[in-house]
Amino acid sequence: MKEKVLKIMELGLEVNEKIKKSFFMSYFGHANGISVEIYRTGWSENKKADYTEQIFLDLESANKKIIKTIEILEELKGE
Repeated sequence: MKEKVLKIMELGLEVNEKIKKSFFMSYFGHANGISVEIYRTGWSENKKADYTEQIFLDLESANKKIIKTIEILEELKGE
């Protein structure tokens, strides 16, 4: 799981270099979770994220959500 979270961070940094202010991620140690927001054309005030996900790493649903997040970031990286 750790490797996949690091992959999200790596891809997010790469996408954020390409599309400024497009990737936001927070880690919540007390809940062992991450929050991800992706803005396909970059963030701006009052704009909603194109993709938002809360992933609690101890839950069964975490792997599916992580894979989807990685797929979206890889797609943006390739554009």
